Amino acid sequence: MPDTQRLLVRPAQPGDADQVWPLARDFATSFAPERAAFDRTWQSLAETPGTLVAVAVAGSWVVGYLLASCHLTLLANGPVAWVEELMVHETHRRSGVGRELMG
Repeated sequence: MPDTQRLLVRPAQPGDADQVWPLARDFATSFAPERAAFDRTWQSLAETPGTLVAVAVAGSWVVGYLLASCHLTLLANGPVAWVEELMVHETHRRSGVGRELMG
């Protein structure tokens, strides 16, 4: 299990796509994600205001990611954040990675 004190959570960078792809691919249970569609979406998300893709990095490896968006609502008196996806590699689960991503 990783030492969460050595875990770095940061906004995703374009070069993270190759390490996030297996996590996103394995996240899907009801359909088969396609790499070409992932790549198009990855680029689009990076350019979408109010969208955050964050990664958790242990050493040089992305061990988890979070996809969230921010939008206005009528009932919350302003913006809210919505977590769309949160995935942690199976070897790093139950070690605080997901908690760090949510933080």
